[in-house]
Amino acid sequence: MSQISSNENWKSVLNLLQQELDQSSFDSWIKPIKFLEVNGNILKLLVPSLFLKNWISLNYKDSIFINAKNIFTDIVSIDLIVSSFNEDTNQKDVTLEVASNINQNHNFNYQNNPPQNTQIMDIKLDESYTFENFVVGKSNEFAYSAAKRVAEDSKIHFNPLFLHGGVGLGKTHLIQSIAWYITKNFPSRKFLYLSAEKFVNMFVQSLKNKDMINFKDMFRSTDVLMIDDFQFISGKEQTQEEFFHTLNSLIQQNKQIIFSADKSPSELNSIEDRIISRLQAGLVIDIHSTTYELRVGILESKIANLNIKIPKNVIDFLAHTVTSNVRELEGALKRIIARHELIGQKIDLDMASNAIEDIIKFSNRSITIDYIQKKISEHYNIKLAELNSAKRDKNLAKPRQVAMFLTKQLTNNSLPEIGRKFGGRDHTTVLYAIRKIEEEQKKDINLENDIKFLSKIIKKGN
Repeated sequence: MSQISSNENWKSVLNLLQQELDQSSFDSWIKPIKFLEVNGNILKLLVPSLFLKNWISLNYKDSIFINAKNIFTDIVSIDLIVSSFNEDTNQKDVTLEVASNINQNHNFNYQNNPPQNTQIMDIKLDESYTFENFVVGKSNEFAYSAAKRVAEDSKIHFNPLFLHGGVGLGKTHLIQSIAWYITKNFPSRKFLYLSAEKFVNMFVQSLKNKDMINFKDMFRSTDVLMIDDFQFISGKEQTQEEFFHTLNSLIQQNKQIIFSADKSPSELNSIEDRIISRLQAGLVIDIHSTTYELRVGILESKIANLNIKIPKNVIDFLAHTVTSNVRELEGALKRIIARHELIGQKIDLDMASNAIEDIIKFSNRSITIDYIQKKISEHYNIKLAELNSAKRDKNLAKPRQVAMFLTKQLTNNSLPEIGRKFGGRDHTTVLYAIRKIEEEQKKDINLENDIKFLSKIIKKGN
């Protein structure tokens, strides 16, 4: 078979692979491969970097072989050769690294040019996960400041940086913000960004292929190592052994390491003590659950980028009721917008409540006076102690009366019991507050809406 016909056959293989894979995967991992020759029933292919060879071997080699077998019918195996390839001269020049960059679609590409930078990602960067789009509040400001310092300053101030917290609180957003910042401002800094699961899979594959030297070189020659969901290596003893030596090597070289996990190092199960000790020697930051103010800020930030108006009481309702994490909060907002845009429903409190019924379940526990007081103080932006104090200031009297009214409506507590929970007040004071709110909401539409709104968020529970 001539070289020309073999090249045409390889193009046919590429066409088959393009139909099988999504465009991003094809462009990132398959398109850079070049045909070399068929020699002794072995299809020999050129790849422009050691990392690409390892990645293809782990994820795409079987697919390539199956499709190639349909065209090159006599082949029995595939051999991937690390090389930069000059198509004009049909010559190869073996190298260990090639330049890479992020293209306009933010997919990872390799180019056969002199080495400039290497940015290797197992996880596709989300365009919206930048520092500019991260809404900062009390619960995450420390993590945000630390991540920004790591991204902006090539000097190592704390190593490793370990971010932990529950699902949807911004860990991945901050790590990807670092990756974006390095990509745009420090193109000479090499970084690896992958999940802990992928690290484990690559380690296992390297053991299987007896290719540990290349594995070690890949991870120990980077400037910045970023690993998401670190807890995945729990219980994997051989992987932890290699990880510990990689961690030591990078720290000794003064290279930056960044991890995220769902728990702090000390709370992770089945992780070697020496690894935990190394992690705790760096900066460990807990990203706390969002506050009401932060949730409002996140919603307003999202809405500002959309050509849509959402009433303030709907924003308040979402911020009060969807408290578990940011992803659910954003999902709730999308539900409401979808109902409005697809079936033309007006965005109001009732529509919002119906839209998120399958996202937020009613709490099975009984509603308590303490919980009502907490929600009232948050809504009116007053301190809980002030709500229950003896003060009679106008800005406190109305919220207190509303709280008493809703307590009677939503609980089985008696008037004396309610009075005792509101600073030891007499039952007649409670009765007066209830009757006053009953009368005023008939004349005051704003108060009526407040009562309706508060009733909904209290019934939803947390």
